[in-house]
Amino acid sequence: SIMRAMLEDVGHRIEGGAIVYQHTVRGKGLREGEIAVPLGALAKARPELNFGSYPWMRPAGKKDHDFGVNLVVRGRDPDLLAAAIDALVEIVRAQGAKPEIDPKD
Repeated sequence: SIMRAMLEDVGHRIEGGAIVYQHTVRGKGLREGEIAVPLGALAKARPELNFGSYPWMRPAGKKDHDFGVNLVVRGRDPDLLAAAIDALVEIVRAQGAKPEIDPKD
C-alpha cells in the first residue's frame, strides 16, 4: 500500500516525451564480427539513431541455423528509421544471409 501511494503520487508529475520507435532485422547464420564494420559505419553516419547488435543461439538440432544476429535500430524519426532498416537489410544481404524484419516491431 505504501508503494502504491508513492506511485500514484508521482504518476501525474511525469511528463510524456517523444515516442521512440524500434525495429529489428534478423540475420540467421551471421556472427557479430561479420557485420561490425558496416554497422559501425552506419551508426557513425546516423548519430541521431541508436543501433545495437545482439547475437542469439539456439540449441543444436532445432533448425537449419542455430545462431545469428539481431540488428536493432531505435529512433524518433520514422523516415530516418525506414532508411536505416533498408541499410540493415543490405548489411545482412551483403553477408549472404536472408534478412528478416521482426513483425512485432
